[in-house]
Amino acid sequence: MAKQNGTVIETTTGLAGNAQPLLRITDDQTLNEMEAARFLGLRAAKTLYFWRVQGRGPRFMRYGARCIRYRVKDLVAWQEQQLVKTDTKESKEL
Repeated sequence: MAKQNGTVIETTTGLAGNAQPLLRITDDQTLNEMEAARFLGLRAAKTLYFWRVQGRGPRFMRYGARCIRYRVKDLVAWQEQQLVKTDTKESKEL
């Protein structure tokens, strides 16, 4: 579970009453492709590569041909954009 608290994001694991902190990062911090994939809960970092090639996915920074970085705040913003509103007219008809 990721929780945003000001400019600090704490990622935890475990059951609700027994959550243990795994990672403490700021929203301006940058992550490499593998770290970003883990942050997003993706099975493989290659997914981010394919999304970049297709012009999809979260914003990223390119420092060279092989150096790609993702800002945590861009990953969080992209996750928010992926939320699907379920109180639409179509969902009520189902």
